[in-house]
Amino acid sequence: MRAFMAEELANMQLTEAAASNLNNENFIFHMTVMLTSSLPASQLASLKCVKRLMAFSGIRISFLSTVSIVSAVLCIIMDTATEQQSRNEAFDILISLIETSQTFEQESYPGLLRLYSSSNIHNLLEQIIPSTPDDQGWLLRLLLAMFQKSDTARDWIISDGKAMNHLFSALNLDKNSEVRFNALKLVYCVTGNYPNDVPLPPPDKETTLNSIIAILTKSCISEEVSIAANIISHLPRGDKTVDAVLQSSTVLKAINALISHANKSNEFLENALGALLRCIDQSNSSFLIQVGKLEPVIVQMLSTGSSLVKLRAAMILTHLARCSPESSRSLLGALHFRQPSWKNVFLTHCTVHESCSLQRVICLVKAGAVRPLVDMVDAMNPVAAEAALRALETLFDNGNPEPSVPQSMFNAVAAGTIVENKGAAPILEVLERGPVPLKKVALELFEKIYKHSDITSGELEKFKAILFYLLNEEDELKKKAKVLLTELF
Repeated sequence: MRAFMAEELANMQLTEAAASNLNNENFIFHMTVMLTSSLPASQLASLKCVKRLMAFSGIRISFLSTVSIVSAVLCIIMDTATEQQSRNEAFDILISLIETSQTFEQESYPGLLRLYSSSNIHNLLEQIIPSTPDDQGWLLRLLLAMFQKSDTARDWIISDGKAMNHLFSALNLDKNSEVRFNALKLVYCVTGNYPNDVPLPPPDKETTLNSIIAILTKSCISEEVSIAANIISHLPRGDKTVDAVLQSSTVLKAINALISHANKSNEFLENALGALLRCIDQSNSSFLIQVGKLEPVIVQMLSTGSSLVKLRAAMILTHLARCSPESSRSLLGALHFRQPSWKNVFLTHCTVHESCSLQRVICLVKAGAVRPLVDMVDAMNPVAAEAALRALETLFDNGNPEPSVPQSMFNAVAAGTIVENKGAAPILEVLERGPVPLKKVALELFEKIYKHSDITSGELEKFKAILFYLLNEEDELKKKAKVLLTELF
């Protein structure tokens, strides 16, 4: 009889007034009893009734104000004997409760607090692998909703030492696209909030990484590819196994296609460049040479991308412009360059670097990257500005321990390149208005260019005034300012 009444109630067209008559402790008690019934029909009918009544804010708040309803629905999920239709309804109820809750409700209602408890989250994570594909999809959707809505749930998932093992294992299952996609999205959310690089679960670390790479290289769904690239960008540095797998040609080929493809969103490009940054960390010479072929596209992003795209493009160019002599010799063998005499360097190769084609994977001057990097130097965007300044610093590194061109001549030409590209003014602006860490980087670079003959008298006077101001800053800046003022006067 109760099951029949609950079924009828679930199908009725209730008004707010009629629903308010049901909003009492006695009704909620009997509804909880029905949810815990051992009769499948009674249980399913009560779930449908709860789902219907959640549309009314007063009853919904009553459901959240006590742990009984939420606990009963959770028990249905955790009970492996529950019929699939009831489990589906139970998952849908909890996800709806989370998604429709307001921020202030997250930490105030006992029902949500029960849902977001560490023990419950741990149990949900533990259920992923042994569950059916249908339940795996629901579990991941539920955890994803919790992570996105609640700071408490987010902190518990991140702090659970085995959480990433469960989530990466779900990626390896790959039984259906929904499970993989939900696992991928949840890993993506976790990595974006993780305090450090995200560790891959032993002992099948390589299997997990190959699963992510397979999504990057083979998926036809742009969102999946973008998320896989972002996850790769958060993989642990210094892990030889990870480095070796990432340097496979398929990864670089896929990233090349991603960043070269027109009409991609900034978020997509940000993730692709993030993956490329991780790939070039500790990379071998041949891999860096292949990355160097992406130079035209990366340089273009310095002018056309979002702030983060520009930042990551500048960081990649800095890395390539500082490649080791060993890498450069490999490049020489691959590209069959011949060493010119130093007298012809400034005419036939680059206006700055001696035999730069032999000393670097790329040269910023030849790539046309100097002016876009100068344009990135902005006191109001410290992170991007620092990346640009550090890239410009590579102009003063000739990469040759025994240069045939005198270092002083080399430095003068490098300084001239920055000055000719209107670099003095924005660097001075950073020195004047930027945060202290950025001022340190800007001062190191301006120290290398201020003696150039093309620095105007106005720029020099402004530099002196800024140096006097820096005498009031912290010790490192104050010490450097004193030395430079002594040289200037």
